[in-house]
Amino acid sequence: MSSRGRASTAVSGIAATACIVLAAASVLAVVVVYSVGIRPAQALPSYARQTGQQCAACHNGFPELTPYGRQFKLNGYVWSGGTWNLPPIAVELLSPTFTNVRKGMAGGLAPGFGFNNDFAFTGSLFYGGKIFDSLGAFAQVRYDNVPNTIHWDNIDIRHATRSELFGREAVFGVSANNNPTVSDVWNSTPAFGYPYIASELAPVPGAMTLIEGTFAQRVIGLNPYIYWNRLVYAEVGGYRTLSPRTDTTLGIEPEGTSAFQGIAPYWRFAIEPAWGRNTWEFGTFGLATNLIPERITGSGTDHLTDVGVDTQYEFLGERDSFSVQARFITENQNLGASQALQQLAQSSTHLACQGHLLLQSDDWLDRGLFSCRRERRPAALRPHLGRQQPQLSRLDPRAQLHSVQLWRPGLLAMAQCEVRAAICALQQVRRRQHKLQWRRP
Repeated sequence: MSSRGRASTAVSGIAATACIVLAAASVLAVVVVYSVGIRPAQALPSYARQTGQQCAACHNGFPELTPYGRQFKLNGYVWSGGTWNLPPIAVELLSPTFTNVRKGMAGGLAPGFGFNNDFAFTGSLFYGGKIFDSLGAFAQVRYDNVPNTIHWDNIDIRHATRSELFGREAVFGVSANNNPTVSDVWNSTPAFGYPYIASELAPVPGAMTLIEGTFAQRVIGLNPYIYWNRLVYAEVGGYRTLSPRTDTTLGIEPEGTSAFQGIAPYWRFAIEPAWGRNTWEFGTFGLATNLIPERITGSGTDHLTDVGVDTQYEFLGERDSFSVQARFITENQNLGASQALQQLAQSSTHLACQGHLLLQSDDWLDRGLFSCRRERRPAALRPHLGRQQPQLSRLDPRAQLHSVQLWRPGLLAMAQCEVRAAICALQQVRRRQHKLQWRRP
């Protein structure tokens, strides 16, 4: 057996073992849920139990992180302070979505669902917190009602240590993860950017840049990073695609997917000045790869390079908070292999922006959410990348795709539609009074 075959078999064995362990953990989690009365939460309650902090100490509205939350993630999810001694497991029992499209779709929104106005749901099992003294994890296994599958979702396992560099505080760490940008601590990059929760029933354009989740859960990467003086962040690493056998073992459909040739380099650089209760981040990120379309060898490779720039401003007051994020991604393509295989595509760009305004009244209601999402794509779509896409033959370049999220206590309703103007929505979420913490407790 070749070394590559042995490596693939080893990875598949590890993946199968991981699934068995997570399945056993799910049984334990159900017992814990019913014994201690844990309710579904917008932030992982396992982190809150481990640190002894309210969810709002880390989150300015889930999943956006506060400065304390960013420090907690960069330090490997290991900070303590709580009294909980059981494994850091959390369960999201139900996350429902409602999908409405402008015009009903022939054949239904998905097999077994109606033509329009239909509900779907997901459920997740999380391991979120400390493993050892300097090793922690965010790991998710998810059930999707639409394809009726259980699969691994975002995984971020970190080892971090605090030290000094040039007389200033520094955090040195490494992240092993399965989705480019999931290791990032700002919400202006794709993995944890808007829309935070998407309906599996909503039709979406097949055109997207490589770094926007195209290979999410289909790769494994190792990314060393440094965070210096609470100001400068640098992360450089690489990703390698998993074998079809490993994808299947982990619940991911491998049919029609492409593969990286070797290691795909990834980078992330950012600066975040802070003054008073304000922070402002601006940076760049990207991914480059030689791609084997549909894993068909003999025709060479495509070369794709994604380069993104982003910014995030955040104000956190005693009662009120405000934040805004924006990113722009451009993708350069050299599609020699796809042209040989008659799979044509063009370069694409993506501009996304979002805002988040939380105003607390006397009854502690969050009021107000403004979000806008704009995409401008070329006419040709790219069917040969990592994720299966709906069968859309052409996208009107004048159209703008917007996603609206309406939050209510205990229920998330989401509608997606194509419109030509920005959409505003109101957010009302119950939230406990808290005192934001900017330093490690």
